Amino acid sequence: MTPDTGALREVFLNLFAYIACFILNNKCDKSAIDLIVEIIANSDIRNEFSDVQILNAIKNVYNVCETLQKDFPNFKTDIKPCIKDENQLIYSKIISKGEQLLKNKQRYVNRKTNYFKDILFFVLKSVISSYFILKDYKIKTDDVEFSILDTIIKLESRDVSFAELKKHTEKLAELNLNLYDEIYKCAVETFGVPKKTTVNTSTFEGKAILMTGTSLHELKNLLDASKDKNIDIYTNGNLLVAHSFPLFKSYPNLKGHFANSTENTILDFATFPGAVVLAQWEYQNIGNLYQGKFFSTNKYIPNGICHTESDFSEAIENSLNSAGFVNSNKRQPITTGIDYKNLDKILDDINEKLNSGELKKIVFIGLGTLLKEQKDYFDEFFRLIDDETYVISFSHISNIKNILNLNVANNYPILLNVLRHIFKKLPPSDERMYFFVLRCDPNSLSTVINLKMSGVKNMFYWNCPPVTVNPSVIKVFRKIYNLSETSTAQNDFKFTK
Repeated sequence: MTPDTGALREVFLNLFAYIACFILNNKCDKSAIDLIVEIIANSDIRNEFSDVQILNAIKNVYNVCETLQKDFPNFKTDIKPCIKDENQLIYSKIISKGEQLLKNKQRYVNRKTNYFKDILFFVLKSVISSYFILKDYKIKTDDVEFSILDTIIKLESRDVSFAELKKHTEKLAELNLNLYDEIYKCAVETFGVPKKTTVNTSTFEGKAILMTGTSLHELKNLLDASKDKNIDIYTNGNLLVAHSFPLFKSYPNLKGHFANSTENTILDFATFPGAVVLAQWEYQNIGNLYQGKFFSTNKYIPNGICHTESDFSEAIENSLNSAGFVNSNKRQPITTGIDYKNLDKILDDINEKLNSGELKKIVFIGLGTLLKEQKDYFDEFFRLIDDETYVISFSHISNIKNILNLNVANNYPILLNVLRHIFKKLPPSDERMYFFVLRCDPNSLSTVINLKMSGVKNMFYWNCPPVTVNPSVIKVFRKIYNLSETSTAQNDFKFTK
């Protein structure tokens, strides 16, 4: 994180904390809460912001402040001097204010606590993501709203001790785990029980729209809006798992999953010959690349993305005017979803072999990025697997004898549901079990905390790129939760012996 970016985040968090405190002490309109959480959700995980994004975010906060001031004359902020007019931002004033806030934080709060506040911020973002998904299902979320506001205040408080902060973070992670459970139940009620299914990855001649993200509701809405338009719909990224839900099989215009690469979705976007729709709460900093091709229904969107109404009319019109796929292209299908009956049989077999001593350890490979570095690591790791080791992998696929491949497409509610199912037969506290956590997103940190709280003893945490998370923050995270740092496949495999 650059010094300027750190200063900007401090300005936002300081202002949010003030608004949050005011909302908790007064009967305020819920729109104020939604604005705060949407702006936090909208901040990219890498904390990269353009001047235009900063200006827009500041303006959005200012609009909420003005609304609160109309209803509550005692509500006062010092944000107005940062805005010169409708189109200009006094950037230097914001940076100066943020730098002063950072200095005060460093002066009055110890470094370990400050680093842990970054961890709390990641867990908060994960909770906010779950919060918005549940709102799609019309689930009441008053307790979640309170927790979000309370957390924002704690992030800016100088008086919260490290012990209090850690306790609050773990409580928030536990809340998120319960939200995952609720999201999974809602998805099953709405779209059916997800089942193991083979997904087409071939493309077909004709006009097309690509949707990426996680929102099943948005995908359904797009399929409904385009069903009579002679446009084929393809999923990308985490929406792969949508194909495992029965309801989506009833849409003939859902043609399959489009992915030329495993992690670099920008390449997928560049090669797709039609509109690309980013589902709600999907945020990618694409800058000005391919401008005019990207669409979102979100209120607050990054540069390079056009707003489309809930009927997706702008995205549909764009695709009708695009070239589309000129020819069909045959590709190998992929598998996603879970066959729970088969899973139970395999778990019973694993349990029997553990009790007899035939198996000595179980290795869990978590959701991954599938970047070349990880692929090479696990290709080597799999070559080391012996008859006394069994692997359950949620990302990296292999044809070795002792492995169960489970593709849930980075869907955390489904992942946690599967793990709950597994832990009924294989207790997480068993010292013969080893977990590899490979992602550095907010959901991942929240999941790690919950796994450690469930009793997991042995866990490796992948090295996060500095652009994603401050290495010092991850160092503190590993130390607090006793996580091993991945090194080489050979060294780490020896560690599991």
